[in-house]
Amino acid sequence: MLLPALLLLGCMHTTVQKTLVEGTKLMEAKEYAAAAQLFAKGYEANPSDGRLLYNQALALALDGRQEMALQLCDEGYRRWPQILRFLTLKYQMLQQLGRSAEAVGAMDDVLRLNPGDTKLRLTVMEYALEHGFRDEARFHAEFLVKERKEMARAYKVLATLDGPESDAALISSYLETHPQTT
Repeated sequence: MLLPALLLLGCMHTTVQKTLVEGTKLMEAKEYAAAAQLFAKGYEANPSDGRLLYNQALALALDGRQEMALQLCDEGYRRWPQILRFLTLKYQMLQQLGRSAEAVGAMDDVLRLNPGDTKLRLTVMEYALEHGFRDEARFHAEFLVKERKEMARAYKVLATLDGPESDAALISSYLETHPQTT
């Protein structure tokens, strides 16, 4: 009884891998609609594999069907909260759609789950500043300063927020002229 079950699992794994490879080739050829359809069919046959749903969402996003892709990202994140790529794709699409408040919220969701992602925190900090979310920008800049990560960039944002005569502006100026101290 165990042997047929193992063989079945092996076939499912092979089928999923084949779908992922074929779908990736379609996306590389910019055949996004066909890739989305292939990933959807694969996901229907293997609903326990989040990679298929993620790739379907990605193909839909690249095909210009962001709203459908956003729904799949939400579904994927609900089912597999450990797969942060669903949230990452979601915030990237929200940025492209100009929905900056929602994009910042999605980025914050990722940072709550992975607070040590300095690269994303810098992106959120600068994006928030650029789009008028001053409190958000300040929160992330102060977090980076407290954690002593990317201090020059963090102080630059604080200097922008606090003005050219602020302590943050003086520190930012110093760090720009003495980058080896950051």
